[in-house]
Amino acid sequence: MPIKRQRNSRRRITRRLAIGERVPIQGSNKTRPGKLDHFQFRRKVGHKMWEVDTTANERFGGRPTAISVILCNDDPEKVLDSGLASFRSIPDGKYKRQVLYCHGDNETAYRLISSAGPERRTLTCDKNECPVFQDGDCKPYGVFHFQVPELGGGIVEFKTSSWNTIDAVEAALEEISGITGGILAGIPVTLVVRPEMVRAKARGGQLTKIYIVDIEYDIREVQHAARMMKDLRSSSTAPRRTGAVEAPPIGEWEEDDHEEFAEEFHDGNGAPRPDSRTSDAWDSPEERRGGIPESVAPEATEPPDAPEESSDEMQIDAWTNKIEDCDDIEELARVGFDLSDAPEFVRDAVADAYRRVRSGLAMEEG
Repeated sequence: MPIKRQRNSRRRITRRLAIGERVPIQGSNKTRPGKLDHFQFRRKVGHKMWEVDTTANERFGGRPTAISVILCNDDPEKVLDSGLASFRSIPDGKYKRQVLYCHGDNETAYRLISSAGPERRTLTCDKNECPVFQDGDCKPYGVFHFQVPELGGGIVEFKTSSWNTIDAVEAALEEISGITGGILAGIPVTLVVRPEMVRAKARGGQLTKIYIVDIEYDIREVQHAARMMKDLRSSSTAPRRTGAVEAPPIGEWEEDDHEEFAEEFHDGNGAPRPDSRTSDAWDSPEERRGGIPESVAPEATEPPDAPEESSDEMQIDAWTNKIEDCDDIEELARVGFDLSDAPEFVRDAVADAYRRVRSGLAMEEG
């Protein structure tokens, strides 16, 4: 008989699916998140080691935008675990490591008491009132587990920090559950990547194209699969199982997952978000010191040096200065021509400055 224990479905995660990749930051040995307009499979090759799965990607056309998958649990919250999370860096010998500082569901939050242990305190969670969220240090997360029949056995994992993707997938799961009478495990659906225009606050509310993940399905196919699953369950003499695979709650993630997912917490240009916390941003002296109580926090010595400006930010500043130094339309046009060779995130960041200067110069010359 099997050993009585709680099974960890994470050990069966053989692949990951993503619509982003790490790209190098110019002039640095660091990387930043880069977005894709298609899915990319990655396979596990070792502890904390993942690489692009070329074989799987080619099986779906190389740059797939639609993938047929099978859901693995009847509970929508176990198919897609989602919530709000904040990560912090704490000293670990000569280095620092990321830990899950706080996580919640917009009603109840669980916040780390000390870096010395896992104990957490419970508090009210309201993103509209929480200074951690308002400062940009807390973001949504979603972890979706499913199977891909064309790739054989094993679980595929998709992680996201996109509100739009989380809302779309949650809504689809609710719709399907309503159609099938609560059955989700064994139901075939299609994951798709699609573009969507949104107004980005980080860019002054201007329309920006993003890519989100959504679920599409054929109602008749879903109903047929649900009837088959219902018949299978009713005819089986084994205890009813509504799906053995579930996305683990964030509080049960392994430490490696904290390190990886914390990398998603970047600003709209993909550059690491600067620490925006101020002395009045927390509700206690301990939280102002990164959630570490006075008794265990390291003694303050000299104030830390101000963070250096990233090379991405330096590029944006340099192009902005070039644009604002233009004295006439012809000079601005030459700068615009050169700007076409700059990275996309730079062009997006300086677009408002370019339009403003062009409008001013046109009025002067008109």
